[in-house]
Amino acid sequence: MRRIGDNADTINVSATTKHRWCANVAVLSFALAGCNSWHGTPLDGRPAADVGALRIADHRDQVIVVTFGFTTCPDVCPLTLSTVKKAYTLLGTDAARVAAAFVSVDPDRDRPELLRRYVAAFDRRIAPVFVEGKALTDALASYGATAEKRLPDPDRYVRLHAAVASYTVDHTSGFFLVDKRGRLRLHVAHDLPAEALVADIRRLLTEAAPPPVRREVASPSSDGSLSRHVAVDDGPRKAVRRRGGRTGFHGDSCFYLSIFRISALGTRLDG
Repeated sequence: MRRIGDNADTINVSATTKHRWCANVAVLSFALAGCNSWHGTPLDGRPAADVGALRIADHRDQVIVVTFGFTTCPDVCPLTLSTVKKAYTLLGTDAARVAAAFVSVDPDRDRPELLRRYVAAFDRRIAPVFVEGKALTDALASYGATAEKRLPDPDRYVRLHAAVASYTVDHTSGFFLVDKRGRLRLHVAHDLPAEALVADIRRLLTEAAPPPVRREVASPSSDGSLSRHVAVDDGPRKAVRRRGGRTGFHGDSCFYLSIFRISALGTRLDG
């Protein structure tokens, strides 16, 4: 036992109790750190949409890497495809549990055979996806991506033939990760190393039950106006969190799960 304080109201703390408290704090810190260990940006978990020949249902229990680009892109798209190729190498035997797709945002120039040859030059395991018109517009919208033609920057396109470089396409880069249940989970920046992409893929592969889906919906109120709220579907249990309201269990599920684990560990440590 040791005494803390110099006045008459002293506190007696045993070394054992102090060590147990420190252990609980350490476990809490570790658990909370695990909630924020994604390299990519978490998305809302909506069901991922099919794009052309890419059928999400065909890849159940696989993680899907979806990226958008075009064959005359001078830098970002080659980097993106090279990263996927390296990720497959780093994944080793887990590579068979990962599907990858490159969706062209320039169907006017990236005709199917050209697109196939271009993607195969990086890695034949990457599926070339050709869509055009409304199908492409819908695909971009469903993944929260954009693509827009514009006149090119001559400094970036100086090595390309003038006809090829008559326009470029500004588009959302990076990797969209779809989990084993077909839900859109993460967006990973294109300039992160392949090791970061692989870390997030592996984490999705090891998930036993992915987190609940959150989706913003609108429903009519009593006065006839639309009330917007976030609906959370966690399988057999459902909850709704109103915009601007207090965060419920699902909103802080990672935190509450960590506290539950700490309490259980604390019971064993102190018991």
